[in-house]
Amino acid sequence: MTTRTLPRRSLYSTVSSRPDLVCPIPCPTQERRPWPATLSEQVRAIRAALAEQPGTIGAELLARRFTRARAGRVGEILKTLVSLGQAREVEGRYVI
Repeated sequence: MTTRTLPRRSLYSTVSSRPDLVCPIPCPTQERRPWPATLSEQVRAIRAALAEQPGTIGAELLARRFTRARAGRVGEILKTLVSLGQAREVEGRYVI
């Protein structure tokens, strides 16, 4: 297994000011996706991004995966997915 140095603006790092630290597991570097215009596309995009996530994730971090996405809007969509049985909420974070 190889390790990589954490990028400066990683979603997975709270130590972004410490480029000398090494991530013990492979850290995915994901590009920000464009935020869809319609509600149905937004729900589809959030569900797909949530499905790609290996563990739980909060609305704010999930919103950062998209350009121009607001955490409040992403949170509403996540709560809707939970109410429809498409996702689960675990301690304020979400998972498929």
